[in-house]
Amino acid sequence: MDTRRFFGAKVMAGLTAAAVMAAAGSCLVMAEENAGYIYEDDEIRLGKYDGLTFSAELDDVTDADVDEEIETTLSYYVTYEQVLEGEAKEGDIVNINYVGTIDGEEFEGGSAEDSEVVIGEGSYLEDFEKGIIGMKPGETKDVEVEFPADYYSDELAGKKAVFAITLNYICGDEIFPELNDEWVKENTESENVEDYRASVRKELEDTAREAFETAREDELLSALMKGTEVLKVDPEKVEKDVADAVAYYESMASMYGMEYKTFLEAFGMDEDSLKTELSAQAEEFEKQTVALLKIADQENIEAADEDVEAYYEDLAKDYGYDTVDELKTDLEAEGADEDSIKSQVLLQKVRQWLIDHAVWVQPSAEEAGAAEADDAVEEAETEEAVTEEAETEEASAEEATEAVG
Repeated sequence: MDTRRFFGAKVMAGLTAAAVMAAAGSCLVMAEENAGYIYEDDEIRLGKYDGLTFSAELDDVTDADVDEEIETTLSYYVTYEQVLEGEAKEGDIVNINYVGTIDGEEFEGGSAEDSEVVIGEGSYLEDFEKGIIGMKPGETKDVEVEFPADYYSDELAGKKAVFAITLNYICGDEIFPELNDEWVKENTESENVEDYRASVRKELEDTAREAFETAREDELLSALMKGTEVLKVDPEKVEKDVADAVAYYESMASMYGMEYKTFLEAFGMDEDSLKTELSAQAEEFEKQTVALLKIADQENIEAADEDVEAYYEDLAKDYGYDTVDELKTDLEAEGADEDSIKSQVLLQKVRQWLIDHAVWVQPSAEEAGAAEADDAVEEAETEEAVTEEAETEEASAEEATEAVG
């Protein structure tokens, strides 16, 4: 794959896909009756947009949040006591090397060293995991497997392969890493624990700010569209938005080496249902665009050349380009023109204008309490669902054991 062309296509398709999906979260509302429109023509009845309110708040990052994040990170570096005797059995975590071949030839992605496998978990093919059962540390064994006909990789689907598996050791007790300067230097970009904690706090604060800014913008756009009625939307623009969003999903499938259909099925979708959903979202996105451009007209908001260049610089940074010129070359190759980029910049400036002229309204104690209660109920329901699923799996396992017995 031509990586640069892939990213060029991904930029254009991704921008539209992200915008369409974001618009769906903020614009699926109906205009209020008798809203007192402040501007009307044959395309739009524009409601109030100056002084819109929002209640989103920026969450504080506490020491406990930092500790939790660090604990989570440390858990990714857990190692195991190496058990070098006995035989591997169902449920064991084992460390293995393996080399896969088809017709005697190794294939891409079929080999690895020091891989940890939970036997019976299903992360690997069933025959692969079953083949490890009974192996002793230091033993090498050939295991024959057949990839399912619907395997995500077309090159492997339905093929028979042989894996030469070496069991390095059976994993015993967990060894949790100690947070100290040595570990920090070896596994992070920080020099010591103090610097590392500071960097973790900054990352959490950046994430919290991004979440706040997204929630604030969603609230304001929702409020804008609630008081606005868009009478005309260009169907060709809607179709193009859908096509761009589909292209984004197709590029993602390609990146993972999957068929588009298989990629969608992994997310519980098919092409028809996705297009139906995207069409509804794209129409709402175009309505939002009509409203924002009308505000630009009313407030004389323009996208200056320096605004466009700054936008290019941000895109180049986000998508890993070394220079802005390289990004521009790829965008041009994918059919992007200056007008489309300038339109993106203008919409961004109008959204920022709405934010600059918005009013923050702190939720009342009753509203805050209700929100906390809703969160508690949702968390309880999630825990209950997890418990029920575990109980169901346990019951199924007992039934299976009884059947075998």
